[in-house]
Amino acid sequence: MWRTSAVVVAAVLALAACSSSGGGGPTTPPAAPATQTTAPPTTTPAPTTPAATPEATAQGVALTLDPCAVFPQAEASTLLGTTAPAGQPQTLDGGGKMCVYAAGAEGVAQIVVAQATSAADAGAVWDQERARANQALQQALQSQAQLTPTLADLPGLGDKASTASYAATIGPVTLAGSAIYVLKGATFFGVSVLRLNGAAPTVDALKAEAQTILGRI
Repeated sequence: MWRTSAVVVAAVLALAACSSSGGGGPTTPPAAPATQTTAPPTTTPAPTTPAATPEATAQGVALTLDPCAVFPQAEASTLLGTTAPAGQPQTLDGGGKMCVYAAGAEGVAQIVVAQATSAADAGAVWDQERARANQALQQALQSQAQLTPTLADLPGLGDKASTASYAATIGPVTLAGSAIYVLKGATFFGVSVLRLNGAAPTVDALKAEAQTILGRI
């Protein structure tokens, strides 16, 4: 379930790479191959709602909550430092939920909420899922920049909590991201924020948001 962050990272990196290569006058599109009668228009992927390809914890419980109410637009805007558009909810494999706030060139904020069948099951896969998330995130980041995200345990929040942070420069574009992951009983949630040319939320800001979310779930 943590690996959904890597999908969003890849989308933001695509925009950063485009921004770093853009500007400086008009460009000429490449010629179409000889066997192609019509060249398709070149489009630039913006960090909109990512493809629904996330994983969830095995033996997950189907949730009925609205993830965009658990992490509302106003709070996503605060963490992004700009007015976020309406959230885009998704239902994940295994019954989890995700809400994505894609703010164009400003960045992306998202929440993932999932629930295991028991607290014991959730605790058993915590370290495994965190390791897989870290690996997936590194792979996404290294497609454009050599970077290793930093994971740190955060005591005193839920039953278990961790934070993640990463930063890179791609041409003239700076990329900064931070995230918080919390396990409480059988329920997991993660909030991730990525910024282009802006500062990522601090650990204190993410911790305050996580405490608010804990009161809603």
